[in-house]
Amino acid sequence: MLHQDLPSLPLSQMALFLDVDGTLLDIAPTPSEVVVGDGLKELLANLYRQNGGAVALVSGRAIADLDHLFAPLRLPAAGQHGAEWRIGPNDAPERLTVLPEPLRQQAVALAQRHPGMLVEDKGGAVALHVRARPELTEEIAEALADMVRFHPEFEVLGGKAVFEVRRRGVHKGAAVANLLEHPPFAGRTPVYLGDDTTDLDAIELVNARHGHGLLIAPSGPLRCPADVHRWLGALLDDRPAGCA
Repeated sequence: MLHQDLPSLPLSQMALFLDVDGTLLDIAPTPSEVVVGDGLKELLANLYRQNGGAVALVSGRAIADLDHLFAPLRLPAAGQHGAEWRIGPNDAPERLTVLPEPLRQQAVALAQRHPGMLVEDKGGAVALHVRARPELTEEIAEALADMVRFHPEFEVLGGKAVFEVRRRGVHKGAAVANLLEHPPFAGRTPVYLGDDTTDLDAIELVNARHGHGLLIAPSGPLRCPADVHRWLGALLDDRPAGCA
């Protein structure tokens, strides 16, 4: 169940978990075309310092990709929907087992048979993007479902114009639960911001723990990344929560 009220507690009581694409960043035609402005980097750096380090990125992207996008800023993070994570910004990421090679090769070959599709081989997961070929959505979904039938420990996760083959039980909810076991996140009220179906596990987890899971959507209090930036800035400035 979604509880779309903005939290009114002070930043110092929050464990803040932030999805990236569609939440902090506007969606781009391909993952490599997103733009991370210096103002956002500065905002996140200030949040991290003022909140004692209890700010983490939670993304379908690999942690190495997040570090590249937000350089020189490094934050606690969960990448590949929780297949890898780090508690401290300078810690080496810990990772779960990678995809079986036959399954990885099948998924990559499927994308390569359809010009215009983009494949992201993340090691722990493989994502197939259909944004440039939306007419293939149903075909790709069915083909991937057939593939994972022979690998019952893996599943297909659908998002906004993307399908990801991943290990079962690896999702953003489990990623947030993992981070909440460690300082500086432990003992704080969890707050999660996300925009996609891939964020619903985390939103449900956070709400079940009496936190605030917010879906960024036109009908919500935070409608787009610009709204998210304003709200995060308001936390730093100690102004009443809300969007312009």
